[in-house]
Amino acid sequence: MKRRKIIGQNVYRLRMRRDITQTELADFADLSKRYIQKIEHGEANITIEVVEKLVGIFKCGWQDIVGDI
Repeated sequence: MKRRKIIGQNVYRLRMRRDITQTELADFADLSKRYIQKIEHGEANITIEVVEKLVGIFKCGWQDIVGDI
């Protein structure tokens, strides 16, 4: 499976666990809702800076978002 798809599934899973919407996540991360949608669908090339934001929001480790590299 492509890395972007894995990251997207992980972001979706983490977001669902915390019961927050894409709009709320976008607001928390200072990103657009469309970018969050693209991440979750495996269509975005996510940056290190965005991963860092998500790690802080979800209070998780990098591996929880990017998986095993």
